[in-house]
Amino acid sequence: MIRRPPRSTHCISSAASDVYKRQGISRERRGDKMLNCMEPPRDEEGRIVMSKEYLRHLCEKEGLYLSPKLNSQLYLNHKGFYKISCLEPYVNVEALWLQGNCIEKIEGLESLKSLRFLYLQGNLIELMQGLEELTELVRIDLSDNRIATVQGLAGLKKLKDLKLQNNRLSTLDDLRGLEEVKESLEWLDVSSNRIQYDEELLLFFKGFNKLGAISLKNNLLVDKFASYKKNVIAALDQVNCLDGQVIEDSERLAAEAFAKGGRELEQKVKRQLHEEKKLLAKSQVEKEREYYKKVDARVKRTLNAYKQEFVEKYRELAKRRQKLELKIVEKRGDYNRNMLKIIKVEKDMRRMMEENSEYLENEEKIAFKYADLGVEQYIDAIKPPKEYLEIQQQMVQELEKINGKKETSLKKEEGLTRVDIEEGTIPDLEKVIDVSEAKKEDFKWTEELDKELQQLVVEHAYDFAKIQEQLQSTHAGLNVDIDELCKRWTLISSKTEPEEKMSRMNEVD
Repeated sequence: MIRRPPRSTHCISSAASDVYKRQGISRERRGDKMLNCMEPPRDEEGRIVMSKEYLRHLCEKEGLYLSPKLNSQLYLNHKGFYKISCLEPYVNVEALWLQGNCIEKIEGLESLKSLRFLYLQGNLIELMQGLEELTELVRIDLSDNRIATVQGLAGLKKLKDLKLQNNRLSTLDDLRGLEEVKESLEWLDVSSNRIQYDEELLLFFKGFNKLGAISLKNNLLVDKFASYKKNVIAALDQVNCLDGQVIEDSERLAAEAFAKGGRELEQKVKRQLHEEKKLLAKSQVEKEREYYKKVDARVKRTLNAYKQEFVEKYRELAKRRQKLELKIVEKRGDYNRNMLKIIKVEKDMRRMMEENSEYLENEEKIAFKYADLGVEQYIDAIKPPKEYLEIQQQMVQELEKINGKKETSLKKEEGLTRVDIEEGTIPDLEKVIDVSEAKKEDFKWTEELDKELQQLVVEHAYDFAKIQEQLQSTHAGLNVDIDELCKRWTLISSKTEPEEKMSRMNEVD
């Protein structure tokens, strides 16, 4: 039986750090005090030195792998290193941060063949060297150093971004080393240097075909170069961003006109561009208006369709009610069924009116929704149909009459006046209700009232609201609801129908 060899502590710690890295938990959060106890190693002069143990300690502290080959990035910034060393095992590192140290020379990076991003800003570097073998480099940041000439970029065919801000570059000859990467360079920052004005400077940068952004601000040439920005934009056609600002097409056309014919031609081109901009804005406004007109027409069509549908449905219900009333007058079919059908039709009519009223109440909300589309000026005020207004007014009047009569009856029973209501000397409502209910209980139907009810039903064609008004006007103190009148009418009709049938039979005999 072959036994598997035990895993080394090195592999176990690297696997554990991998787990903690995926979980987002660092060793410091777990309370490992041994990490912060290790002091950086120093040489005889007291300078901090890169050692393998200290690099491993920094990887563990930053939540990286303990195995150097597994790391694709390395954070060694602001540690006080004066020399780059002991990075040979980290062969798969793609991004290296070394800014904010005391490094004087670029060295010890030959083994990092996969390195793509190198950050060395804020050091004491004077010479650009030791970069020839790093062929995969895409970005180099050497800002805030002591570099006086650009050199050592021969093998960097993939370099796209180079930052040399705040160094000691002064003449065009100091920038000649950029020719080695002119086929790949896309972003160059040489601002805050000492670069002087030179007539061949713009011709030099014109050969960089892929250069899309360049920063030359805070140099001596900016002050001495007349109309610096216009001349640079006109000379470098490939540049789309100058000193951190995007160059617009109109700005480029004006700069080219200035380079050809001076300020007069520039002003002329600017006027033409302004007029073209106005015409374009007008055409856009016209397109928007046409679109809004179409939306307006669609809105009107939907509203008209809704109104027509409402009117048709309401007219159908009204015709149905008239047919049922004719059946009752002509005594065709069962009276109770016809009455129930009429009540159902009236409920449907009222429901339709209520739904329409809600729709009209939400008129402002609907207009606000269309306001988001910009068509609020084209929407006409929504007006309900005439039939709806007439029926609604009748219902309101009926309700006001009924409520007014109830109030007057209560005031007569208790002797209430407007002065009593204003002064607050109103009796208890419970007593008023008890008195009104007692009087309702005392009321009894008589044969005279039944005959009068029969006559009124025939005269007013089963309009019990009008029947109630006439009865209350002729009989003072008579408080009868419409429901009670309907019930009384059903009782009277149930008694009279068999008597009428018997009389007809006798007549036939």
